[in-house]
Amino acid sequence: MMIDEELQKELKKNKFIVIGEFHGVKENITIIKNFLTFFFQQKIPINFAMEWPKDLTKEINKYLKGKIKLNWRSWKFSTSPDGRISKEHLGFIRWLKKRKINFYCIDEGSPKNETWAYWNDRDKKMAKNIMKIKKDKIIVLMGRLHSRTDRFKSKFISKTKFNNPAGYYLPKNKTLSICLRYAYGKTYNCGIKNINDKIKKPKNDFLIRKLRKKGYDYEIIIKHAHPVTILN
Repeated sequence: MMIDEELQKELKKNKFIVIGEFHGVKENITIIKNFLTFFFQQKIPINFAMEWPKDLTKEINKYLKGKIKLNWRSWKFSTSPDGRISKEHLGFIRWLKKRKINFYCIDEGSPKNETWAYWNDRDKKMAKNIMKIKKDKIIVLMGRLHSRTDRFKSKFISKTKFNNPAGYYLPKNKTLSICLRYAYGKTYNCGIKNINDKIKKPKNDFLIRKLRKKGYDYEIIIKHAHPVTILN
């Protein structure tokens, strides 16, 4: 994936690079690797955060520093069916081990009944966890409903009330928001699901373009989405 000069300037300028995904797509990890590699090549210190349970942060960082083996089978989260964790994600963590980076998990957990109040509280807590990371820049990968920088209404959360996503709480003058879209393909989110965004397929595997609407500064269109492999 080629990162053009304009986006390179934005990546260097902003502290918080927030990327919104559909959970359960392999190409999401490819995108993250590309951005991290950019910072590594530029020798710019970078952190990374994911929408994973906060209590995993300590163990993962010990693993990345070579102090322990990663005992992911003991995680309750490893059985999550929503595509946030998979064989590809574990491979990504192994990829990170060869690079000096701090890894943060920012999610405070999920109750049985996901009410509007819960969504807003959870997003506010995730934003606080992101802003606690004072040192260096950070790339944050979250679901698209969490990564937006504007207030919005969603039938998935509440048809009548505004939701304040995590990205909304981040400082506007220090935040770059990027949305991942998928021309066609499949995702694994509580089962295999088809993706059809009704968007023109790009010629190449990835197309980066600037946006003029609220919520995101850029979007990356992924030509063909492939589902992750759930752990068992």
